[in-house]
Amino acid sequence: EECEKIQDILACYERASGQAINKDKTTLFFSKNTDAQMQEAIKSSLDVPAIQHYEKYLGLPSFVGRAKKACFTQIKERIWARMQGWKEKLLSQAGKEVMIKAVVQSIPTYSMSVFKLPVSLCKDIEAMIRKFWWGHGDSKKIHWVNWSSLCSSKSVGGMGFRDIQKFNNALLAKQVWRLFHNKDTLLYRVFSAKYFPHGNILDAPVHPNCSFAWRSILQAREVINRGAIWRVGNGLSIDIWNHRWLPEQGQSKVVSPRQGAEISRVHDLFYPDTRVWDPGLLERCFLPWEAEMIKRIYVHDGDGEDVLVWPLTPDGNYTVRSAYRMLAAEGISQNPSSSSPSDAERVWKGIWKIKTPNKIRHFIWRAAKDSLPTKQNLKVRHIPLDDTCAMCDDHPESLLHCLWLCPHAQSVWRSEITFANLYTRKHRSFFDLLDDVMQNSSDYRVALFSTIAWSLWQRRNRLRENQGTWPLHEVGERAKAMVVEFLEANKHISNPGPRLIARWSPPPESCYKINFDAALFDHLGSAGIGVVVRDHRGEVMAALSQKIALPQSVALAEARAAHRAITFAQEMSFFHIQVEGDCLGVIRALQSQGQCKTLYGHVIDDARRLGYALHSCQFFHVGRGGNKLAHELARRAVLSADTDVWVEDLPDDLDAVFRSDFY
Repeated sequence: EECEKIQDILACYERASGQAINKDKTTLFFSKNTDAQMQEAIKSSLDVPAIQHYEKYLGLPSFVGRAKKACFTQIKERIWARMQGWKEKLLSQAGKEVMIKAVVQSIPTYSMSVFKLPVSLCKDIEAMIRKFWWGHGDSKKIHWVNWSSLCSSKSVGGMGFRDIQKFNNALLAKQVWRLFHNKDTLLYRVFSAKYFPHGNILDAPVHPNCSFAWRSILQAREVINRGAIWRVGNGLSIDIWNHRWLPEQGQSKVVSPRQGAEISRVHDLFYPDTRVWDPGLLERCFLPWEAEMIKRIYVHDGDGEDVLVWPLTPDGNYTVRSAYRMLAAEGISQNPSSSSPSDAERVWKGIWKIKTPNKIRHFIWRAAKDSLPTKQNLKVRHIPLDDTCAMCDDHPESLLHCLWLCPHAQSVWRSEITFANLYTRKHRSFFDLLDDVMQNSSDYRVALFSTIAWSLWQRRNRLRENQGTWPLHEVGERAKAMVVEFLEANKHISNPGPRLIARWSPPPESCYKINFDAALFDHLGSAGIGVVVRDHRGEVMAALSQKIALPQSVALAEARAAHRAITFAQEMSFFHIQVEGDCLGVIRALQSQGQCKTLYGHVIDDARRLGYALHSCQFFHVGRGGNKLAHELARRAVLSADTDVWVEDLPDDLDAVFRSDFY
């Protein structure tokens, strides 16, 4: 009877939609509690086959049981097959980097966006990638740099490979973000009805009988909780003591000791029936510096609710890239760093900008990491050998000795006066030497230095294997020829022409152009807003200079300036306007559709609403050169007590700025 009912429903769907159910692609799955006779009866009635436990649907396992690793073994097999399909010995280190990033690490992405892969499987995949990166054929090779270092950014000395577990969490957190914000989707309607009918996904409990996919998504809530910040609206949704709502990214959660149970929501910190902070209450409940930070949070008037925003992107929307970078940065911050991280970062970034083939850049990277198989490094790895340099038979073969201090190497370097002068300074490692070269040499010299170092290493390896090689006195000339050849092959013919200077341009005859800008006066704890309205002839119709309390960010100040420009137009009865500013992020937010999820989005949303109420309102970006008058009006606000307005006039001290827009 139930089978007949299902068939009636499907037949009704076919008649309504015009689509037919394909029984060849339809299957049944029975639980272990269904007896064989009942299974056969249902299969016969519906005329569709049954599937086994680990069969796939859309490339994903239909059901995930206790043996979770077995459900995803196909991912591991696909990765292994892909790596074995390439001839490892034909790929350079640079080729392997592209292979790993573009092919190998992209294979599990689809599955990781739905399921949390078992930790043991992630480690197995990483082990395969490590073997592929360091190996050559089937022989076992030394892994010279640990995996966590390889997964760090190239700007801090890594290779930029993905940490699979962190990337898995970042992908799953995308589903959390969608289920929190996209409440008009079918996905939200299904999951909310089943798992959180009276709340949101961030507060949903973990049900003991929930599916593995849902459990995977729930564990990724921690990523959202660590990166997202609440933007204050009415304050009813924000827990003062447990949510992140302070605008400082590094200190977004309140650390002041809790004073009492009566103050729990941000709404309780306002004056009654307003959205104005109660300064006396703030000073009683919070540490002094935290109270000052809260006072600077701009709460916009209106009926806006609290919004969870992602401050790590310009538009406030969650992205997997930004979340992964946050997780990776947290891992780096827990590791010891060099005494001068900015200097080290300059060197690591510079390595990947050297104008040489990729194989030489990778060699220099390994040299800077001291991960080349010199005799001294091999001995540290407990390889039994004599670590004396084979070239000079005098000193231990460290990397710096092999490539710089050995008399054989010196005979090459000293033939170039630029490099010969470097011997007057002491260098503790090849990294220090490379830093010295990058700071005091041109791009060509850095490329030549790298190519000579690579050539010396290649020559050393050939001699060690008793292979033919070029004479020592030819190394420098061969390196120069290689650099010149590479630069010629990669020379880009470009003629950018003269750089255009942004200038103010008049609006159409039936329209008025309103320029706005903001200026911060940190030492005074205030900021200035400048607005100027001009017609199609360039004549000033009205201007405004207003002092406001110091906002929490430059972007918020620019957004408030844009909002004030539109309200000023309404006050002065200008109904056909073009609003122009030099802050690209604010202009893009004003031009976009839908709710703005930035920390200043409540100002943007209200500004757009006010613009829609006018007959016409358009938003445009202009360079700073075309916004000079508004900028000077904003700076002039430092002299204002509150607001200064001029009608068909300007202050005398701005006359020269006004005239410069026409010459």
